[in-house]
Amino acid sequence: MKTSKRSKDRFGYVADLGEVATPPHKWDDIAARIDPNVNIDRQIRAHAIGIVVLIYRRGAHDGAITLEVWPTTTGGIAVRRLRSAADTEAARSSRAGALAPQLNQSQLAIVGVGALGSFIADAAVRSGFRHLTLVDADVVMPGNLVRHLVGPEAIGRSKAQALKSHLVARSEIHPDSINLIETALSTGAEAVDLLNEHDLVINATADFATTALLHVAAESIGTRILSAALQNTGATYRIDVLPPLDGATPQPSSTIAARSPSAEVFEAGCGSPISPTPPVAVIEAAAATVRHAIGLILKSPLNPAGEVRNIPVTAEGNQ
Repeated sequence: MKTSKRSKDRFGYVADLGEVATPPHKWDDIAARIDPNVNIDRQIRAHAIGIVVLIYRRGAHDGAITLEVWPTTTGGIAVRRLRSAADTEAARSSRAGALAPQLNQSQLAIVGVGALGSFIADAAVRSGFRHLTLVDADVVMPGNLVRHLVGPEAIGRSKAQALKSHLVARSEIHPDSINLIETALSTGAEAVDLLNEHDLVINATADFATTALLHVAAESIGTRILSAALQNTGATYRIDVLPPLDGATPQPSSTIAARSPSAEVFEAGCGSPISPTPPVAVIEAAAATVRHAIGLILKSPLNPAGEVRNIPVTAEGNQ
């Protein structure tokens, strides 16, 4: 409900309630415990006080309650409790999992930050990675928003720039910790440099030439990449360790039958048909990719060759 116009400046009042058996639950209980000389209700109605902090003790514990207060149109006092919480890197890291501290110095590159790559980056940052390089030459189109992490404000921007802005805006990562390469990888030298400068490179382009370029570069310098892609219009995700660890056999091709083709739909200005891959498949594949990335970074791989999984699309598991 709209109240009378408040003063531009808002002031607070701190009241020590002393020892209490139970914290107060109503404004009348609070007002009765505050020094009557303060005349707290009158000051609130005059908009001289907008915040009240209550300090109290309960047994061996100290406590505090912060309240926003304002006069109602019926002459009473309205109260809303304000919550506080730690907004620190340590507070966020403690919720990211036990492995987060081991990941925050790792250098991670993601080649291709479209739908799958954007969610891989998001899950990686949430998991504790703090040093990223995003590689993509493409721009955000309106239709991308169905499956991409970013929102409408990103339309027309490069996918790498838009994703960086999103990750930084969530206060998860410092802008200086995200490097951008807004051109496509085109030479073996570029691929080798990227591999040498990072602890792990994730390829999320679903592009055969880029995958082959990174794979050959990794073999040439004795390292590996993680390649992730969705197949069969989202019915399958494929994650490959290239080359596989310890001479393991590469993952086989998916054996799932492709979904029944439907009439192709083209977006204006786009020469390729629109993919019907559902957003949930993108998110599921991204989560699995980051699990594999963490395993490789921490020298505890989930599988030496990767993973291929067919994703049921109905309750009965029909594809």
